[in-house]
Amino acid sequence: MSTLTLRRFASSIATTAPQYLGKTRKINRIDKCPKGFFRDVNPLDREILLTGFKSPSGKRINFVRAEPKDFHVVAQFWGEEFTRTNNLCKHLGVTYEEFEQLASVTVNNCLKHGDVVMAFWGDRLVSTMLCLHYKESELPQLFDNELPGHPNPVFRIKNDYAEDIAAQPFCPKLNRCVALLDTVQRQTGKFLPAGVKKVGILEAVLVHPALHRERIGAVMLDLGDKQLVKYGVNDIIGTAVATYSSRICHKMGYKTLQKFYYKDYKEGGKPVFEDLNDEATYVAMIHRVIQP
Repeated sequence: MSTLTLRRFASSIATTAPQYLGKTRKINRIDKCPKGFFRDVNPLDREILLTGFKSPSGKRINFVRAEPKDFHVVAQFWGEEFTRTNNLCKHLGVTYEEFEQLASVTVNNCLKHGDVVMAFWGDRLVSTMLCLHYKESELPQLFDNELPGHPNPVFRIKNDYAEDIAAQPFCPKLNRCVALLDTVQRQTGKFLPAGVKKVGILEAVLVHPALHRERIGAVMLDLGDKQLVKYGVNDIIGTAVATYSSRICHKMGYKTLQKFYYKDYKEGGKPVFEDLNDEATYVAMIHRVIQP
């Protein structure tokens, strides 16, 4: 699958989401092999989550939990594939170099405070998944004190988001993406049902283009569920920004909580995202309960 993006919001004056905060580490670029893969001589020297998964074409895929030593390769893989596949990044022409700072912060935070899963076909890295989890005491900050079980949730729309965009810490093009996703996620909590105490967020599942349609993404999502359950998390939230990802998410059991239409996300009076290549017209706030 291309990208499943899950993030956060700002109410009156923009603030930066927790997963975008933290120390930016320089990503040391790693050379790929002539066939376009990052290779690892010993991919199974990490915690093994699943071995020998047989893909539809017969490839054997192994899934492991990434370690701090994997920061550089995961950040580069994630940054390159995200900018290549995400419809918002493609629409604005965000380059890997422009995305690198966000990739660094996000991967570093997930390695420290969440989970990163890597999939290998032999010694070739073919997929990554990043996820975070939040406990009950962290939900007020995550959702601007608008918590699950709100009696009358309403999605607030500003006349213009120029200030929110300018307040983000990245380059102008990337700030437009981050401010949108930040806007949506902060307002997600109040649409959740009462009783939600812990929340999981999948930052993205990304698969090497040579191994699309091999069900690697589906296995990654299942492993993500299992990792989150270990932390007592049963509720996953996120945002689907593309037509394809929205359709796939609903097939996986996600429910749409609310929609934010691109026509209402304006900078200087003009919609930021018009005529997206997949004809998407809104961002979907989505939720799924992990079934035991």
